Amino acid sequence: MKLDLNDIILKPAFNEKANFLQQQNKYTFYINQKANKKVVAEAIKKLFNVTVVDVNIVNLPRKTKQRDRFHPGFTNYRKKAIVTIAKDQKIKELIVE
Repeated sequence: MKLDLNDIILKPAFNEKANFLQQQNKYTFYINQKANKKVVAEAIKKLFNVTVVDVNIVNLPRKTKQRDRFHPGFTNYRKKAIVTIAKDQKIKELIVE
């Protein structure tokens, strides 16, 4: 199954750690479970027209969630990519001020 560019990158991660990493030219995205580093780097390069230096991928653990009194549930599996881009470039669409 070949993934489309828009299917690889699900959404950007906006939290305190992601905002701190943006100062170091590292951007955080939630990605598809089947995506790997090469595919993520290619998608970021084509979607945002930037030079990708490095990609780190983290599989986030499932958290328990209480559905009802007797049946505990879990959150979905999530995968996150931390993408480092070249020093002189920025992704203007994701800058939070």
